[in-house]
Amino acid sequence: MGEVISLQQARRARYRRRLALAEHAVMHPALRWVTGEGDSVAHRRTPAGATACGVQGPLLLAAAGTGRCADCYPGARREPA
Repeated sequence: MGEVISLQQARRARYRRRLALAEHAVMHPALRWVTGEGDSVAHRRTPAGATACGVQGPLLLAAAGTGRCADCYPGARREPA
């Protein structure tokens, strides 16, 4: 049979899972980043918080459909800006 737990324990466990997910969400491999307003390609972020190709600048979440950087995503075709 299943284990009986209190509602309070279940809420605490759910809260801890949400905190862990939020902490690691910015490193999700599906997310792509641009290095400012003028950047026309999306980059991959490293665990150090920089782009994989070494481009400098603040990392902002890339819009859907932004072409990928050929250095960060080898084999990806570069789409026109």
